[in-house]
Amino acid sequence: MDHQEWTLQCEDLSKEYQGGQAPCRAVREVNLTLHKGEFLMVMGKSGAGKSTLIRMMDGLLSPTKGRVLFDGENIFDFSEKDRSGDRERSAFICRS
Repeated sequence: MDHQEWTLQCEDLSKEYQGGQAPCRAVREVNLTLHKGEFLMVMGKSGAGKSTLIRMMDGLLSPTKGRVLFDGENIFDFSEKDRSGDRERSAFICRS
């Protein structure tokens, strides 16, 4: 997909992992909008869900609930080929 101006949105994005007696909520109901050229910094303690959030935003990990929209379309409705092509136009920099 070729987009001159794009928008990436997270709508009620959540991820739970099953384990033990209760599910672990890694990410809970995140809502945000990014436009082409904008930057986002995600900060938090170890285990706070930062990497999980980024992986869902990049289409590498499916959410338990919610959607990631690229120009209004759910990225998980795209083929893996289209998702990987979109990844080439985004960058995630992890620093500790």
